[in-house]
Formats: sequence, C-alpha cells, structure tokens
Amino acid sequence: MDQGEQSHQEVAEELLNLDPVAQARLKRVGEAAALVASLQAQQAALEKEIAQAAQASADEARRLEADQAQRASERGAEADVLDAKRALLEAQQELQSAKRERDALLTSSSQDLERLESAKAGAVAAMGGLLAALPYLAVHGQNQASAALSAAQVVASCLLFGVTYRYVQSAAANNPHLKGGSVAAFGLVRGLAYADAAQVAASSAGGSPVDVAVFGSSALAAGESMLTFAFAAAAVEAAARLKIVRPFGFALLEDKEQ
Repeated sequence: MDQGEQSHQEVAEELLNLDPVAQARLKRVGEAAALVASLQAQQAALEKEIAQAAQASADEARRLEADQAQRASERGAEADVLDAKRALLEAQQELQSAKRERDALLTSSSQDLERLESAKAGAVAAMGGLLAALPYLAVHGQNQASAALSAAQVVASCLLFGVTYRYVQSAAANNPHLKGGSVAAFGLVRGLAYADAAQVAASSAGGSPVDVAVFGSSALAAGESMLTFAFAAAAVEAAARLKIVRPFGFALLEDKEQ
C-alpha cells in the first residue's frame, strides 16, 4: 500500500472516530454482517439436516419397501406351501381310495376263486364217492327211483364233504389223524342217520328197534358211508396232487406276492 492510500485511510478512521453517529452506524453494519453470517451458517446447518433427514427418509422408505416385498414373497411362499400340502393330501386320499378299491377287487376276486376251487373239490369228491357207492347201491337191489334217490344223497353229502375236506387238507397238510377224523365224522353221521331211520321203520312195522337185523344193517350202512367218504377224500387228494384243485387260501397268497 502506498503512502497516499494509507493517508486516506488514516483520515477516514480519524473522521469516523470523531463522528459518533458514523461509529454507531459502522457498529450496526458489523453486527448486521455478523448476524447475516450466523444466519447463513444456521441455514447451511439446517439444509444439511434437511438433506440428512431426506436421505434417512429415503432409506427408510426403501427399507419398508424391501420389507413389504419380502413379506409378500413370504406370504406367496406360504401360499405355495399350503397349496402343495393340499395337493399332497388330495393325492394321498386318492391313493388310499385307489388302494381300497384295489383291495376290494382283489378280495372279491379271491373269494370268487376260492368258491370255484371249493366247487371243484366238491365235484371231485362227489364223483369219487359216487363211484364207491355204485356197487353197494346195485347190491341192495333197489328200484330205479330209490337207487336214484340214494345216489343223489351220496352226491349231495360228498359234495359238502369235498368242500370241507379241502379246508381240512390245507389246514392239516401233515396231520393224517385230522384228515381221517373228518372222514370218520362224515361217515359216522351218515351211518347214524341211516340207523335212526332203520329203527323208526322197524318200530313202525311192529318190530323191535334194537333187533339184530337193525343193528346189522346200520353197521353195514356206516361202513359203506365210511368207504364212500374215504373214496371221496382220496379223489380230492389226487386232484390236489395233480393241481386240479388248489389248496384253501391260495388266492390270498397270490395277492400278497403281487
């Protein structure tokens, strides 16, 4: 700074010092400038706080949006899981229903097969028993009607015996005593029925129901019945060995294997 400018400044300062009004104005100008600077600083701080608040609000909005999106995704996933569970339950119910229908069909089929095999066993036993009974039916010298009736009785009793013996044969494959007992039981029942009829006939004719002839004919009938059912049992045994008649319960075994 040169001497001229310095002298002018000094002169101005002296004038200001000498003029109290100018000093007061200068002081107010300084205070106003300081106030403006303070206000500007406060404005800058406020703008900074506003910017920070706006940034925080934007971050919070993004976070809320992300949370909502995640919750929506979770709800969608839960809905998918529920739908999958519902579909799985329906599939299981359909599978169980199909299994029940299959079991019912298999049971019905097994029962039909068992009935068929029992009918075959009865038919085989009836043929075997009838072949055994024909000789003594002929020996008794009955007329055709009586002989036909007796033959029908033999066929009916052997048919029932064959069905029963098939079950005994399967349940006691290695028990000849049980097989023989079934033959003896059927023969004894049929023989006792004949003996009872003979006693009634003897009493009706005025004879004694305990006559030797009655006992003899009853014993002969019992022996013939035993022989008849023995032949029927032998016929069923032969048919089983030839696999013409299958054992009781074979259908269930085949179903389990399937």
